[in-house]
Amino acid sequence: MSEYILQLDSADATLARVGGKGANLAELARAGFAVPPGFLVTTEAYHAFVAANGLAEQIVALARKVAGDNPVALDHASEQIRALFAQGDMPAALAEPIVAAYRQLSSNAPNLPVAVRSSATAEDLPGLSFAGQQDTYLNIVGDDALLDAVRRCWGSLWTARALGYRARNGIAPDDVALAVVVQELISSEVSGVLFTANPLSGRRNEIVIDASYGLGEAIVSGQVEPDHYVVDPASWQITGRKLGAKALAIVPRAGGGTDQVARAAGEQALPDAQIRDLARTAARVAAHFGSPQDIEWAWANGRMLLLQSRPITSLYPLPEAALAAKSPRVYFSFNSVQGVVDPFTPLGLDLLQLLAGGFPQFLRADMPLRQAITTAGGRIFIDVTAITGPWMAALQRLDPGARIEPKYTITLTVPADRTEYISAIRLGRARYTALADRTLRFYREYFQPDHVIEIEKQRQRWRIMFRGEDFAINIDTLVGHQQPGPFLEIKSRTWSRRDADAKAALIGELLRLFGVDEGALVKQEYVEL
Repeated sequence: MSEYILQLDSADATLARVGGKGANLAELARAGFAVPPGFLVTTEAYHAFVAANGLAEQIVALARKVAGDNPVALDHASEQIRALFAQGDMPAALAEPIVAAYRQLSSNAPNLPVAVRSSATAEDLPGLSFAGQQDTYLNIVGDDALLDAVRRCWGSLWTARALGYRARNGIAPDDVALAVVVQELISSEVSGVLFTANPLSGRRNEIVIDASYGLGEAIVSGQVEPDHYVVDPASWQITGRKLGAKALAIVPRAGGGTDQVARAAGEQALPDAQIRDLARTAARVAAHFGSPQDIEWAWANGRMLLLQSRPITSLYPLPEAALAAKSPRVYFSFNSVQGVVDPFTPLGLDLLQLLAGGFPQFLRADMPLRQAITTAGGRIFIDVTAITGPWMAALQRLDPGARIEPKYTITLTVPADRTEYISAIRLGRARYTALADRTLRFYREYFQPDHVIEIEKQRQRWRIMFRGEDFAINIDTLVGHQQPGPFLEIKSRTWSRRDADAKAALIGELLRLFGVDEGALVKQEYVEL
C-alpha cells in the first residue's frame, strides 16, 4: 500500500504519521474495540500536497506574524492560509492512492458514504486537547467529493481557533501536520459523547454520558440539548438521569451532506441496558489507555461503535493514594496556604517532603511519608483525613446532609470466645456511642499493642484507628437473637458495596485478634440504604 495510506488497525499508525485521532482509533481497532471500518491518509500526504504547491514558506510566514490573543488577525491569517489550500492542485500521486483505498472500502457498496475527519499531530494529546478545532465532513459520497473533503481537512489545520491555541501553547507552525481519517459513515439512531470521569466535578467515580438522536454532530456543535446520564462504575447503576429536549436530529441526506429534522421531545434516547453496556465498554477503553477518556460513540442496528477516544485534559491530577483509596480522603493544599500559585520543581518537592518527615505523626496518619505529604500537578497536598474525621462527624450531627450518605450497611454477628459475649460488627452509618470504661478494658485485653494505632476517648465516646480506618466502638445487648447478652459493636462508614467488602476484610482481622473463629459466623447481611 502507498506511503500515503494506512489501514485503520495498522501498527505503523503513530502520532507522527496519522495524528492524535488516527493513532487513538488505530489503537482501539488493534485492541478489538468496535470501530467503523476505514483507512488513514497519512501526514506524508499533507506534506506532499504542501510541497507540490509551494505553500510551506507562505504558511509559516502568515502563522508566525499573528499573536494568539488577537482574534481579528487570527481570522485574517486563517482565511489566507485556507485559501492557499483551496486553490492548490491535488497531485495524481496523492489522488490515486486515496481513491483506490476508498474504492476498496466501498467494494461491497459502490459510492459508500463516509465520514472524513481531521487528525492533527498536535491534537488529542495527554496534556493538550484540540477537540473541535479542525474540520469534519459527514456523508461524503464519491471520489471527487472525497478528494475535496481531504483537501478541506488539510486546510482546517489553520483555523483561527487552532492558530490561536497553538500560539498560546508555544507550538511552532512548522512543527504540525495533519492526517485524515476516512471511515464508513454510521447512520446512527442515537449517538453522543461520554467521559469516564466527570469533567465538571472531577469525580473519577462517575461516568457521564450525553446522548441524542441522529449523528453526533448535533451534540458536538451544541445544536441540541441531549439526555444526560451518570453511571457509577462500581455498581453500574445509573445514578443520574436528565432528559434533554432533543428538539432536532442531524441525519444523512441521500446523495451526500446532512439535513436537520425536528424530533419530538420527552423520550429517553438510549435504553438503560445500552447505557450500562456503553459505560462498561468505556471503562475498558480508559483502562486500556491508562487514563480517563473523552469518547464519541454511535448506536446503530443493535451495535455500539466507538468513533474516537482521547484523554480528558481538563481534570486536575490527584495524588496516587487518593486514586487508589477505597473511601473519600481529605487533602490540604500547602501551596494555597503559602501563596505559591506556580508548581514546585521536582527537586523542590523532594526537599519539602523530606523536611516534613514528622508530619505523619502529627496528622495521626498510619501511612508512609510520601502518602501523607503527597504531590499532584507539581503542588504539595497534605492528607488530613485522620484529623478531620471528628469534625465531619460533628458536622453531620448538626447537618445530616453535610456528607455523602453511605450506600450500604453490612452486619456480621459472631460469638466471642467467652460464652457471655456475642460480637456484632456493623458497618454502616457511623455514630459515636457512649461507652463504659469496661469497653476499653475489653479492647486492651484482646488487642496486642502493635495492632492498635489509636484508642481515643472523646468525652464519653471511644474510637479506634485500625490499619488507617476509623471505627466507633460500643458494647451493648443484642436484642432479638437466640443468644441475647452483651456484644461488641464496631461501626464505620461505607460508601459502596465494594467499600463494605473491604472493611469486612478488616473486621475479619479484628475478629482474629479477638480469637474468634471465622467459622463461627452467625449472620452476615448487606442492606442497601
